[in-house]
Amino acid sequence: PEYHIKPEKFTVALELVKKIRDRFEKRQPKILQSFVEILGRFQADTITLTDTRQKVKSLFVGHPDILQDFDEFLPMGRNM
Repeated sequence: PEYHIKPEKFTVALELVKKIRDRFEKRQPKILQSFVEILGRFQADTITLTDTRQKVKSLFVGHPDILQDFDEFLPMGRNM
C-alpha cells in the first residue's frame, strides 16, 4: 500500500529533514544518507512501514526528539 504525507504534516516532515541535516550532515553524514535511503525504499514500497519504523528507530537511538518528529507524520495509528 502507498503512504503519503498529508499536506498538514508536510511542514513537520520538512522541519525533521532540516533537523537531521543540521545535526548529522557534517559530523555523521552516513546517518543522513541512511535516513534518506530508508525513506526512499519505503516510498518505493520495497520495505514495509514496520521495517521503516524499526530502521529509523535504530538509526536515531539517543535522539528522542527526532523519533518523536518522525512519529508525527507516520500514517495514523502507526506510532513508534
